[in-house]
Amino acid sequence: MLNGPQHPRDPPPPRAERRGRPAILLTRDRRFGASAGSTLETLPELAIVIVTLSQVREAAYLSAFDAAWRRRPIEPVAGAISEWP
Repeated sequence: MLNGPQHPRDPPPPRAERRGRPAILLTRDRRFGASAGSTLETLPELAIVIVTLSQVREAAYLSAFDAAWRRRPIEPVAGAISEWP
C-alpha cells in the first residue's frame, strides 16, 4: 500500500473498512497458508482461509464455489488458518 493520497478507485485501507471484522486472505496454496501462519502472531486480526475446491475450468469452479457457499459460507476466524469448504 502506498503512503499518501490514494487513487479514487483504490479500496480503502483495510482497518477503516473492517469495523471489527477480521481481514481475510483466501488462498488455494496450502504451503502459503502454512508459511503465512507465523504472520498471525503479528497480525492477530488476520484470518487465512485455504480454499480446498478442486481446480477445474472457470464455469465449473464458480458452480462448485456457489454450491459450497450455499451449504456453508466461509466463516473466517481472526488469528487462525482454516480450510473451506
